[in-house]
Amino acid sequence: MKGGSCKDVFVAWEKCVDASRGDSDNFVENCLEQTRLLKDCMEENPDYYGIMLQAEQESLAEEEQNREANANANPNANAKPNANANAGDVADGDGVSAAGSGSGVEQQ
Repeated sequence: MKGGSCKDVFVAWEKCVDASRGDSDNFVENCLEQTRLLKDCMEENPDYYGIMLQAEQESLAEEEQNREANANANPNANAKPNANANAGDVADGDGVSAAGSGSGVEQQ
């Protein structure tokens, strides 16, 4: 990073990160502007930084695929409770509520 045309921007970003990590502050939040400037500089110089930008894009794509795979593997993870269930109904394990089956016939 220090060998390319974004050296000065990188050094400023690195100093910000180091200073923020020394404190208990959030370096991502504190160095947001320096991070944006560094990314902009890298994008303006793809001949030198292109491989790093490509690796970042691949990493982000992989993270998205993992999120989608996790969501597909557990589709009910974000499911909302059944809004049609009566507050007093309690399922007894067979899918029929203990408060009533809706048929008007009492189960025994």
